[in-house]
Amino acid sequence: MQVSGANAFESAVKAAEQAGMPTKTLEPHVLKDGKTRNSYRRSGAWLVKWRNEQRKAAADLGNLWAHRWIGAPHKKVAHDFSGAEDFGTKLLARFGENGEVRFTWVLSTDRLIVGIAEDVLEIGVAHLNLVRTTTEKVYVAGEGCFNCAFYPGQFVINFLSGTFSIPIMRSTDPIWYQRQWVPLVKELWKFNGQTAEVKSVDYSQGMDVHSETLQRSIKRAEILRDDGRRNPGARTKKAFCEPSRESLKWMKHCVCKRTPNTRKGLYVSWCNKDLPCNIEKCRTVPHENLLQED
Repeated sequence: MQVSGANAFESAVKAAEQAGMPTKTLEPHVLKDGKTRNSYRRSGAWLVKWRNEQRKAAADLGNLWAHRWIGAPHKKVAHDFSGAEDFGTKLLARFGENGEVRFTWVLSTDRLIVGIAEDVLEIGVAHLNLVRTTTEKVYVAGEGCFNCAFYPGQFVINFLSGTFSIPIMRSTDPIWYQRQWVPLVKELWKFNGQTAEVKSVDYSQGMDVHSETLQRSIKRAEILRDDGRRNPGARTKKAFCEPSRESLKWMKHCVCKRTPNTRKGLYVSWCNKDLPCNIEKCRTVPHENLLQED
């Protein structure tokens, strides 16, 4: 696949369509029920429930960005940008020359959408948050970083998405899939004349998650890993515990933390440490496959 024309991402999608590249949609049960993530890492033991509707909280924080070539921009939800060059310039303006910005990204048939992940909880920017329906077709998704250590003024990109890219690779040949996208993504995320650093995974031994070889390769490619420097901050806690929208009040039930000096299993509400964890209360009204963007 090759990129041409002023709109590189649109050109890439057209090339992918012509090449018959596989796509993936969001599973209906994931849209309906979300995903629960249990993390025992350097930033502590967290239990977080991700739901699609949390994307509205990310929008309120200014952490959703979109480059759309089909349909009108949803400026009420996501900041608009015209490509990697424009995006990098806007990140520098917001975070400064020394600001390290980690994010998730999804390339679908009509847009590129990016969610800035401020910390390990990834409020409203997990891959399941970046699409609106169960019909939006995604070609590739992953993690990214701009201005990371050892890569100043450069984008670093991978294809680690358990919601989209990895299921696609399981249904086809992961080596072939990465081979198609790596050179393209390097060019798509070029900034200031410097192509992106792409962290691919070694699937030469297959996709057995129990393989030590694969685990090491994934670890080397991870960008949103918990390295002990991404503890949740005050902005995240306020967004979960005191959301600005009445319709998001249920989010106070979506994060629990393991209490100190407890070997395993005992979690309390992050928003009220005197209450036991009840992650099942992290839910909103039933809906079909389309969310309102208000």
